[in-house]
Amino acid sequence: YPPRLSTSGERVRCRASTRQTGEILMHFYRPLRPLAALTFDLDDTLYDNRPVIKQTELQSVAFLQNYHPGLNHFQSADFHRLRQELREQDPEIYHDVTQWRWRAIHLALSRQGLRDAQAAEGADAAMQNFALWRSRIEVPEATHATLKALGERFPLVAITNGNADPAMCGLDGYFQFVLRSGPDGRAKPYQFQKIGRASCRERV
Repeated sequence: YPPRLSTSGERVRCRASTRQTGEILMHFYRPLRPLAALTFDLDDTLYDNRPVIKQTELQSVAFLQNYHPGLNHFQSADFHRLRQELREQDPEIYHDVTQWRWRAIHLALSRQGLRDAQAAEGADAAMQNFALWRSRIEVPEATHATLKALGERFPLVAITNGNADPAMCGLDGYFQFVLRSGPDGRAKPYQFQKIGRASCRERV
């Protein structure tokens, strides 16, 4: 899919139709205001996220298996059970996937008898490993070209629910700033959208 664009605070409903020639027509139901900025999601918008997620999951599990002998049989299913347990205790953790992951790892290590500080140290190390693999993203040249061209005309902003780091995959130079669910509000499509629009107006 091509990059998805948004207007500055306006939701624009549109419908695509085709004629016999195959031409795609976009019918807009509200006039576009002048664009103050263009906002982009990251994962599966600017690049294919599936390969990196699969590899990151494998490497994250391997890290925990090697980190503590009590976790040498630890599997992805065990990690997801811990995440579910945390979400049942604290439903709002869903809006900060990085903190949610850290707490699940901390819980896994704590249940192996590690003290709080030791479990925190292990969770920090596991998250560093996670960030390394999570950002090994192959960004298509077409994405670079598109962002470069658009960036010459409009301020660009990234808004994401995920934890990919644009600075680690060569995308940071295109965006004026990045808004993340958790630190910057609730996950899309909740109130985070309103917070994101307000932040765009303040910073752009």
